[in-house]
Amino acid sequence: MDLIWGLGVAAVTGTTLFVAAPAALAVFGFTGSGIVTGSAAAAWQASIGNVVAGSAFSALQAAGAAGVVTTTTGVAASAAAGGIAAAIAH
Repeated sequence: MDLIWGLGVAAVTGTTLFVAAPAALAVFGFTGSGIVTGSAAAAWQASIGNVVAGSAFSALQAAGAAGVVTTTTGVAASAAAGGIAAAIAH
């Protein structure tokens, strides 16, 4: 029973994070129209200067611009978060 419950927690957590990711990106300032002035993303960008291709900021900017999380990144992050939630719940 614990295994089934843990798998349920993992599935719900992972799915929720995957679906909520675009909204979360927008809250921090990564949007389809670019970085929002005065946002956390704008402050981060100002602190790093030129954005390096392949960096965390670049990935978040691309995901925000597309309005989605890339499949590979989103599935990996959701699976990891789901696994952590299941481990904590167990």
